[in-house]
Amino acid sequence: MYTMYPRILAVILLAASLLAPSAMAQYRGWHLSAQAGRANLDAATHPNAFNGEFDGDGTLYGINAAYMFNRTIGIEAGLRRADAEGGGHQRDDEAEVAALTFGVVAALPVGDLFEFYGKLGSYAADAQIVQPQAGVPNPVVDDTHYGGYAALGGRFRINNQFTVGLDYSYYEAVDVDGMLGSANFVFGYLF
Repeated sequence: MYTMYPRILAVILLAASLLAPSAMAQYRGWHLSAQAGRANLDAATHPNAFNGEFDGDGTLYGINAAYMFNRTIGIEAGLRRADAEGGGHQRDDEAEVAALTFGVVAALPVGDLFEFYGKLGSYAADAQIVQPQAGVPNPVVDDTHYGGYAALGGRFRINNQFTVGLDYSYYEAVDVDGMLGSANFVFGYLF
């Protein structure tokens, strides 16, 4: 999947540049956003962990700061936090993931009030997974992972400063077998 990211970004950038040339000069500046959504975390935890894997559902929260060079192309940095619970094998596993992201944003305006967008970038994440075992008090797998992410979504401009939207984000680790997917509600502020 990680090799698909450059192709996805190329398609988004090409479509944005071909279909929205009149929008290029309409908007430029900072876009702050907050997101919250439902997340699914599926990861190989550690070779020494009880069963070596984690699969759980939870909540993802995030904040982003993007600088849009024009209405279609920008860069973005963000912070994410996901908390998930899962398990099986007569135990309750818990995971906490905190990540720093950096990437590119490409938007495709559809009129003045709505736009589709895509994001592509990389992340560094600290993951803690607690897998309770009989006789062992809260064994923790604590690792730092790196990988790539992609997001697709749409947002509606309420007025010149506020946006609301929905997106789906997919994070894939390159150093371990792991992924995080989340469907998010996004609220933004333009200035």
